[in-house]
Amino acid sequence: KQRPANDPTRLPYHAELTIGAGRFALDVNSIEIAEKGQIGFVVEWRDVTELRMNRALMQAMGDTQLILETTPDGTLCKANENLVRALGFNESQLIGRKLVDIVSGTGEQQGYWDRLKRFEAVSGTFRLAGHGRTVIAEGSITAVPDQKNELMRIVMIANDVTVAEMALSAERERSERLAKDQDMVVDALRIGLTALSTGDLTVQIREAFPAQYEQLRADFNGAVGTLASAMQVVIDNAAAIDNEAREINSAAQDLSARTEKQAATLEETAAALDQLTVSVSSASNGVMDANRVVKL
Repeated sequence: KQRPANDPTRLPYHAELTIGAGRFALDVNSIEIAEKGQIGFVVEWRDVTELRMNRALMQAMGDTQLILETTPDGTLCKANENLVRALGFNESQLIGRKLVDIVSGTGEQQGYWDRLKRFEAVSGTFRLAGHGRTVIAEGSITAVPDQKNELMRIVMIANDVTVAEMALSAERERSERLAKDQDMVVDALRIGLTALSTGDLTVQIREAFPAQYEQLRADFNGAVGTLASAMQVVIDNAAAIDNEAREINSAAQDLSARTEKQAATLEETAAALDQLTVSVSSASNGVMDANRVVKL
């Protein structure tokens, strides 16, 4: 290619060259004097590798993150498209507003403005007031000093975590609700089992459980009902056995009384027979005595 110094119409000349992993900027300018015209050239080489990397990084951040800048007094002077779209404003509605009117800190980030004035970077979760909406952002707000160490800019770079935070909040609420339901179920079962342990077979859990635990309540009530029925059968059988035992005992007592009565009758009969035997014996003796008298 033709060298730029050989073609004054191409000056000033700028080009960027790639050498290995580095990027270098080349600037060529002519030096002219009114009376003599062009007397020479100024050639400047600059290593712009880091500059290009920083620009690429900022571009990537600008494509995915929420970025805003303010003046030293906290007045918004710049907002990227992601932030404008997330808040539901247009850029003209944001520019000129105060940072503290839009961004509020949560937890330790509350009162962040005083920390920024001390050049402390503030990182964490922030709430951004949008047009009829609230955006939850996670990132940092940084105070940028100038060469005199005076506040030059305030820059906020953050990720929009609104959807993730809403999902996390919903999951937290679901977990709390589940824990509350479980506490209710455990307490009801504890009361029911305590009553059952004291012999109360009429206990039932009346209050409905949450849907996912309703079968457990039905099983408990059914088990207690089955146990009560089985115990009632045992009680009924025991009562029947007791009645039969009472009847057998009564019959035995009747039999014993009849036996005793028959024994007394036999004793009386035996006594009468003894008396009869004595009488017969006495009569026989009398007859024998009479016979002897007759014979004499």
